[in-house]
Amino acid sequence: MDLITTNDIVKFEAKCLDIKDIIDFSDWIKIGDYLKNVEGAVQFWIGDWLNYGEKVYGETYTQALEATDYTYKALSVMKWVCGKVLPESRSEGLSFKHHEVIAKLEKPEQKKYLDMADAQKMTVSQLRQAVNDSDEKVCEHSETKKIGYIVCSKCGENFGRCEDETA
Repeated sequence: MDLITTNDIVKFEAKCLDIKDIIDFSDWIKIGDYLKNVEGAVQFWIGDWLNYGEKVYGETYTQALEATDYTYKALSVMKWVCGKVLPESRSEGLSFKHHEVIAKLEKPEQKKYLDMADAQKMTVSQLRQAVNDSDEKVCEHSETKKIGYIVCSKCGENFGRCEDETA
């Protein structure tokens, strides 16, 4: 099964990369870059595929479980993340796991954290910590913490989620 054929010399097949002749070092580097991008894209592709299948055909997990070697849990995470973080909001410089961390946030917050993680070259753990830290933040104008999405009525600052049930 040919997945991608770049030319008669290099062939991407289901279980191997077939290089039939000597290639330039720069071409070899390009192939490595391509492979890195493919590896990082698969979870997004599967999540988008599942969302498309659900939208067009209805329930698709049974078929997806048969078509892939992924567990139901893995497929549901891919589908959820891709349903929450739409293609136009995704950052090419960050992993699927980075996007999973911010998927629970509202779209403006997603962008803020993805931009920050990309600019600062944050690890997934660092991004998760930044998101969790913002969840615990309380505005100096607030007298109590509240559960839910908090925006200070005086300064307009967004503080994510807090723990008190007075919301």
